[in-house]
Amino acid sequence: MVASYGSLSRQGQLAKENAASARSWGLIFLVTSTALLVVQLGLGLMRMAQPSAAASGFFPQGIPIVLYVLVCVVHLVVVILAVLRARRGEVVRLPFPRSAR
Repeated sequence: MVASYGSLSRQGQLAKENAASARSWGLIFLVTSTALLVVQLGLGLMRMAQPSAAASGFFPQGIPIVLYVLVCVVHLVVVILAVLRARRGEVVRLPFPRSAR
């Protein structure tokens, strides 16, 4: 999605706007998912560094991975809805306000 802007922007105004939306959504998904996975890794490493700590179950250490799964589900829904809208020849609107370009 992030890399598609260059080739799609030459195929007309509709394709250019949809490619810009895809690029924005791809960057947001990439940053969010990477940050959640890094937080999960950090929590896991801290947990491993303290072997004497009593096991407290999945939560609160599992919150980042649950949020990651939730972000992935939202990503799939947004992509499916965007594909359906683009196939109808409409401009894809992201589920959040766009920043100024």
